[in-house]
Amino acid sequence: MPAPSQSPLPRRLVGAPWSEGALAVVTAVAQLAPLLFVHSDSGRPWHWWGYLAAVGASLPLAVRRRAPAPVLLVCATFSSLYDLAAPLAPQPLWYGVLIALHGMASVSPPRVRIPVLLAICAAGLASIGSLDTATRGVVLCGAAAYRIVQEALNNVVKHAGAARVEVRLCWRDDGLDIRVVDDGRGAGKDLPSGGNGLTGLRERAAACGGTATAGPREDRLPGFEVRARLPLAAPGVGVVA
Repeated sequence: MPAPSQSPLPRRLVGAPWSEGALAVVTAVAQLAPLLFVHSDSGRPWHWWGYLAAVGASLPLAVRRRAPAPVLLVCATFSSLYDLAAPLAPQPLWYGVLIALHGMASVSPPRVRIPVLLAICAAGLASIGSLDTATRGVVLCGAAAYRIVQEALNNVVKHAGAARVEVRLCWRDDGLDIRVVDDGRGAGKDLPSGGNGLTGLRERAAACGGTATAGPREDRLPGFEVRARLPLAAPGVGVVA
């Protein structure tokens, strides 16, 4: 009489009651790591919201097989709202969302997963705010545009003493033009052209084949202007210091 067959060990481990909880903890640690081990340029501690968002986008995975659709929606919500506060460690908070997406696709019937996926896509488009940005931004070099604008605004807050700042984004046939213009005191002794922040935005642009410059306003009015151009198709260009 043949011996009863047993499931392979990896399959038994995956199906164990504790495996989903362990996966949620590992995901939370991975998403908390940049907040725990990377320090901000300003020396300020990361905002508490970043820790909450990283945990909120991870721990629901412990019940992803019992409630796959709600878990995916919760993880996606926390992930999309990660940048709600500042300062925060730059990172894509998508590990939990991808795992939740796999869980829903593997256990949910089409009548459940298709509406949920459409809802998530619609919410993402609404958060972007523009169909043009959504369709073109997919092929733009990562989050470079967002980080360049963020760094430019940080410099305005820290150094410019400005009453007004304007961010202009203009799509071209082959790229995106970014301009951040303020009415502050301009490039004085408190804002050297080689400062860490400005060097960082130049590196971000160069990493995806773009360019970035900073200096007096083109219209010769008082203030400072950051200009960047990012291509839609990023060539294999290394980071330039």
